[in-house]
Amino acid sequence: MTKSTLIPKEGISITRGFSWLLVVAGFFGFIASADLSIEKIRLLEDPTYQLSCNINAVLACGSVVTTDQASVFGFANSLIGMAAFPVLFAIGLIGLVNYSIPKYFLIGVAIGSGLANIFIQWLVYQSLYVIEALCPWCMVVWVVSIPVSFFAISELNKDSMNLKVFARIATTGWFFIISALIVAKFYI
Repeated sequence: MTKSTLIPKEGISITRGFSWLLVVAGFFGFIASADLSIEKIRLLEDPTYQLSCNINAVLACGSVVTTDQASVFGFANSLIGMAAFPVLFAIGLIGLVNYSIPKYFLIGVAIGSGLANIFIQWLVYQSLYVIEALCPWCMVVWVVSIPVSFFAISELNKDSMNLKVFARIATTGWFFIISALIVAKFYI
């Protein structure tokens, strides 16, 4: 009788740091997406409903969730997050218990988060210059998604110190640039 194993033959392990990033991003991204979805449903049920994430004229989910940009594919963008973030969370947990995953999981994370990054850049532009309001829950999604896309590429090429440095610089640079654009748009 042979002992069975759950470890894939062609699997790769992911680093603890990246595993934690996926767990944290998956958790907070899902919470933000779920709350935004619930708020949108309540607003659809009652057009006079005051969203809990409406803080002031600039930080106002209500100004964002009612736009065409909030439903680019014909349904609320937040539903994409409700589907995607639990996947990141699960892959992160798998990494934390040192279980090897098929390489295509990590390739999928890199491609999916890369596409999400492109979509988020478009949404950032729309929020700043077309809608002229910021959705706090949307910004949570921005903050947790962007590092995943940069560090997923680095994780695929663990031996490349240059990519690790790139991921740190790109993430920090992205946060700095978006923060500067927000300050310039709304506070200067």
